[in-house]
Amino acid sequence: MTEPGNLKLYDQAFKYLAESDPHALLILLGALPHDATATITRLPKELISSAVIPDELYLIADQGERWIAHIEAQTRYAPDIPIRLLDYAVRLRISYDIPVRAFLLLLTRRGAPASTPTEVTVELGRLRITFGYEVVKLWELTAADVLNADRPALLPFIPLMAGGRDALTAAAERIAAVPDDARRRELELHFLVLGGLRYDVETLIALLERSFMIPLEQLRESSIYQLILQEGKAEGLKQGLEQGLEQGLEQGLEQGLERGLEQGLEQGLEHEREMIVRQLRHKFGALPDALAARVRALPRKVLECLAEDLLDMSAAPDLAAWLDRIE
Repeated sequence: MTEPGNLKLYDQAFKYLAESDPHALLILLGALPHDATATITRLPKELISSAVIPDELYLIADQGERWIAHIEAQTRYAPDIPIRLLDYAVRLRISYDIPVRAFLLLLTRRGAPASTPTEVTVELGRLRITFGYEVVKLWELTAADVLNADRPALLPFIPLMAGGRDALTAAAERIAAVPDDARRRELELHFLVLGGLRYDVETLIALLERSFMIPLEQLRESSIYQLILQEGKAEGLKQGLEQGLEQGLEQGLEQGLERGLEQGLEQGLEHEREMIVRQLRHKFGALPDALAARVRALPRKVLECLAEDLLDMSAAPDLAAWLDRIE
């Protein structure tokens, strides 16, 4: 998975799904039906003598057939992905002597061409190799289907699917209802990490309706802290988080982080407003000054709703209509 700065976080979110419920991952990709009784065995990726290690490999045994599922998950499409898939496929075919199916899981639209290739051809003199692979665009998948599948490990991917706010809320409620504390905390972190690729992180935190029952060390590596700082959402929020974390060491994580977040959010509100204005200008190409002024006057709760709803807007008149409804 390729996302500079947050490679480890996004990689951990994908690995959690790949390791905890491979059947769910293969269902998500369309590689297996929901009712498949296939035997799934993770293969050692170190056997592939390549400079780059593949994201995930499974040996599938189903109804007398054996094949290898190779999965690459990407937060941003890169032009060299097709040739890498071919490289892996050739090495796997030679090593195991069974068919190979490759799946490219795109988590976001970033860098994806309008027509994403599904095969690659290499010609070396008289040698000509053409390899076809399957492309799964997460934003085109219906969140309701995943919710109906009742696979908790898939819930962190819901924010990147089609389904809107209702699906987002449903996923957060399902995560909050997970009885095992350790598993729930892990799902919360991955929900925030992946959801941060599309939504405002504070909006996701509010949906979880929890008090950050997360160990301090884990919090420092989580999207709650890292994504907010890396995206520069607010210098005041950064200071508030740091102050809250320090207080948490002495007074308890919950009390200290709550106080730090409150102070940081207050200091960072103006910056958040400016960030939303920049996002709107980037999306629409131009934003009338009058509309920008209305956005800058919004309170935090309404601003958070706008951060989510702007994803469904296509032009400035959509924003004007939205503001007319809420004002």
